[in-house]
Amino acid sequence: MSNGTAPKHLMPPESSTWGANEIEGWRKREALRWGVGTHPLEQVRFWFPFPLYETQVDIINAFARPHSRAIGSFCNEAGKTSCLIPICGLSAMVAFPGATVYSTSASERQVKYQLFEDQLRSIIEQDHMRKAGWTIRVGTEMIVKAPNGSTWLGYVCKDAGNVEGFHGKWRMVNGEERYCPLIYINDEAKSIGDDIREAEKRIDPDFELSVSSPGEESGWFFDGIDPDTLRVEMEV
Repeated sequence: MSNGTAPKHLMPPESSTWGANEIEGWRKREALRWGVGTHPLEQVRFWFPFPLYETQVDIINAFARPHSRAIGSFCNEAGKTSCLIPICGLSAMVAFPGATVYSTSASERQVKYQLFEDQLRSIIEQDHMRKAGWTIRVGTEMIVKAPNGSTWLGYVCKDAGNVEGFHGKWRMVNGEERYCPLIYINDEAKSIGDDIREAEKRIDPDFELSVSSPGEESGWFFDGIDPDTLRVEMEV
């Protein structure tokens, strides 16, 4: 089975009584499985040259769960933009042909210069990547394209309306129907407003990663890392 596909012959016998929603749910769950050798932790050597810390392994594993909402607070220079984001985003692009990665921050400097210029460009413009068909543009638009049809778009999101319209979808890729997931990444997430976060929730990404250095003790990002908030949610 290839990533992004859900062959009918693998459907369990009881599916003969399933309704349309149950069948679609099964198809998407199967399509979002990481195939052998494609999990982000199996692709690390392509995107990051150093050993990972245990906390980095944990959040990458959390991100890789279908319908993930992985969130983590790290000190400065802990590898958020240089390690976690490239590994998760590029691995998803490779694993799921036709995937779309959106990464944002409230700061253009964070997205354009620290992520796309400093990190992604140094990876994509290696000789073997260019020869394989990878491209990157950093200017009025920030975009990485993979030879398998996957795309990474970077943008500064200051208006919740700009989040609407992004979705994972089924489409034909190289003559085969595949589910092309939506991956959403928030860099320096503490600076992203609650209204934008609500819009992100409405588009329901297939994989999501939000990382940041510590910020104010309020807002959606703080709620996501606050032990008291997590304890209340677990008890409900």
